[in-house]
Amino acid sequence: KNVFDTLVGTILDIEGKTKDTIKARLDLERMGIRRGLWMNRDSDKARRDLAFFSMKPNDKKEFLKFVSSVKFSDGYATNIARCLRHDIVQVLCKFEMIFPPAFFTSMMHVMVHLPEEALLAGPVNYRRMYPIERLLGELKKSVRNRAKPEGSIIEAWVQYESLIFCGMYLKDVETVFNRPQRNNDGGMRNEKLSFFAQSARPFGDPGRGESFSRNDMEVAHWFVLNNCDEIMAYLDEHEQMMKREHPSHLVARKHRELFPQWFLGSVNKLKSSNSPTYSDELYNLAFGPIRAELFSGCNVNGAKFLGAARDDKLCTQNSGVHVPGGGKSTDIDFYGKLTTV
Repeated sequence: KNVFDTLVGTILDIEGKTKDTIKARLDLERMGIRRGLWMNRDSDKARRDLAFFSMKPNDKKEFLKFVSSVKFSDGYATNIARCLRHDIVQVLCKFEMIFPPAFFTSMMHVMVHLPEEALLAGPVNYRRMYPIERLLGELKKSVRNRAKPEGSIIEAWVQYESLIFCGMYLKDVETVFNRPQRNNDGGMRNEKLSFFAQSARPFGDPGRGESFSRNDMEVAHWFVLNNCDEIMAYLDEHEQMMKREHPSHLVARKHRELFPQWFLGSVNKLKSSNSPTYSDELYNLAFGPIRAELFSGCNVNGAKFLGAARDDKLCTQNSGVHVPGGGKSTDIDFYGKLTTV
């Protein structure tokens, strides 16, 4: 953060943040370097012109407009481990050719040895005062009687540890020992078919299925059928049937159009004959969705997905989806934007 404030403050020439100050320009004059950054004197007055590395007003608007439009995935904005260590010495050397000496504060040089120090000594929270300072801040918040702060802290800490201890023996109560993850989806369910075993927790105001067209329902149903491992034998059987009955250029289209109804008929035959391979889950899968409720987002597999309308209001983005290609002729991956759940 300190390095970012120094760099951006200097480039945008923000008052109070920039290191390109009048004193920095006078230092350059006294050292006899960077003549292009010296103070510009007219008669008995001196002024600080805009440096070549600082943005002009129009450039600032374009830069800030671009920054405001950038949206990273929630929780995955950056990985500091991949951003600090490589080529930092060369980067600082290039900075020295551009910015004045006042730009290089102690925090700028910390970037050189801090990543190596973290690799050798481990996480900083085990060897510095950060966790102690954070704990002291929490203890200060527990003070209720300012005349006797020590007693207030002791009572609050005893209550905290007592609740933690009792939480080990409480069932069906959320404690620090069983607290769900941030994007909790409810966990896996005990279902025979893998499709129904997947758990998702939608959120937002549900809407009726009328806004979900019949064609969309059919497309979603085909996607589910075509990606369920347990019915691959049915898919292969029907595809072979289509190859015998139709020309090669119509096989794929006929297979997609006719398989859902054929599969439902096959499951009904299993049900009428009391076949051991029949199950209610298999029938529900063949019958398809009766109606759909539309939500603005959902949690699934520990990740959060938002619809485009809700996602546009946030500074992070979670509406992007990726579907790996699995076609017979090509393995092109598909990228899109989630609209509704």
